[in-house]
Amino acid sequence: MGVTDESMKEKVVGVCKKFLEDENEEFVCLLLPEVAEIKDKELFETVKKKFRELPFAKKVTDMEDLTELHEGRSRIPEYVKCLKDPWEHFSEKNLEELRSIYTLLSTEKDARRNTREFPESLYQDP
Repeated sequence: MGVTDESMKEKVVGVCKKFLEDENEEFVCLLLPEVAEIKDKELFETVKKKFRELPFAKKVTDMEDLTELHEGRSRIPEYVKCLKDPWEHFSEKNLEELRSIYTLLSTEKDARRNTREFPESLYQDP
């Protein structure tokens, strides 16, 4: 999340602080990378505090990523992801990769199905 209008920064920071106090820990942890990008020292201290306090946060991100986002050193800032063309996901290259993954998984699933042993109880008449 980047604040592009500096006149709104104070309001955005206030809203983010309220969100970070939410009781839903998963929600708060998912917000940490977004909020880390806002260039506000006090807000980033809150982000770091929440990261240390909430165990789920380590499943979402790590402190190095949060610091890179806050300092503007991240290769893919969160807000840039939002600006990408959604159809890029459906490019021929991506679709071909998804097809190959699906084919591989289907082949493995079929192989497992053909070699699976069934319990004797399934073969008995009731």
